[in-house]
Amino acid sequence: MRQQTAGRIAFLVSLALFFVASNLWAEWYVYHRMGFDSSFRFESGAHVKSDVLDLYVDFKYYRELCRYLEENEIPAVIFLSPVNHALLQRYQLLDYDAYEKNTGIIARAALQRDIAFFNYQDAIPQELFHDSLHMLDGGNAAMAELLSRDLRPYLQGVHAR
Repeated sequence: MRQQTAGRIAFLVSLALFFVASNLWAEWYVYHRMGFDSSFRFESGAHVKSDVLDLYVDFKYYRELCRYLEENEIPAVIFLSPVNHALLQRYQLLDYDAYEKNTGIIARAALQRDIAFFNYQDAIPQELFHDSLHMLDGGNAAMAELLSRDLRPYLQGVHAR
C-alpha cells in the first residue's frame, strides 16, 4: 500500500511541477508577448509578475503536497528536469532573474519539508537536446545515470525500513 501511495505521490509531484512550469510559461507569454504591462491583472486581482509564484494556485497545491509528504512520513524525491538553456537564451524566452528566483522557491518548499531535491536543469549539455525541453537518446541516458547515482542512497534507505 505504501509503495502505491509513493508512486501516486511521485506522479502528483511531477504533475504539480508541470503545472507550475506551465503557469510560468503562460505568465511570460501574456506579460511579454501579448503586450500587457505591469498594470494587467488576472480576474483574481493578482498582478502578472514573475516573482509572485506564491499566488499561483498550482504552487499552493505543490506546497500542500510537500506538507502531506512530510506529515505522513512518505519518502519522496523531487527534481527539476534538464533544460536547454542555450536555446532558451538564444530566443530570449525567459526572464532569468525571475526564473532563478522561482526555481529557488520550488527548491525551498521541498527542502523545508525535508524532501530531497535535485536540480538537474543544467546537467545535460545542449548537444543532447532535441529542443528546449526534450532530450535525445544520449541526453536521456545521461539523465538516467544521474538519477541512478543520486537516488541510490534514498532507495537503499527506503528498503531498509
